[in-house]
Amino acid sequence: MWRKWNIYSCRHAMELASIGHERRLGSGERLWLAIHLAMCSACRAGARQMRAVDLLARKLVQGIGSSAGVNGATLSPKSRQQIADALSRMQPGR
Repeated sequence: MWRKWNIYSCRHAMELASIGHERRLGSGERLWLAIHLAMCSACRAGARQMRAVDLLARKLVQGIGSSAGVNGATLSPKSRQQIADALSRMQPGR
């Protein structure tokens, strides 16, 4: 039974982490997620990866809006390096 509960808990944690990028979580949700992340290294890593992807996507969108536009959008060398650095930090075993 513990394994079943643990799987549910991890799924719930990742769902809350994802929702937290779209809206502010309630105090109970934030507390539950903080406790789960404190105990679960896999979910901490997953939440960290979500934050990195979210941040990079926001930077890309800001870059598109301020430069070439959607149709002719290109990444600056600095943005490309930031993405490469973030991806290298997320690789398993590093």
